[in-house]
Amino acid sequence: MNRLSVIMQDESGLNTKFRDNYTGELLSRTETVRRVKNGVYDGYHVRTQKGTNIKYVASNPDKNKTNNLNK
Repeated sequence: MNRLSVIMQDESGLNTKFRDNYTGELLSRTETVRRVKNGVYDGYHVRTQKGTNIKYVASNPDKNKTNNLNK
């Protein structure tokens, strides 16, 4: 099971709400970014959207499709 799942996106497709599938906790994008930066969630990294400088979470590239962020 993926550690994180996307549960909400805005109109542009930006992931805005996440669920920690291990704890059941619901997280905002900014809280998820903070936790990824602090090493709480292995297998994910933070990217910055060009033009807006919005930070968002992405799964680390690998051949394992079960850890991808999906809605």
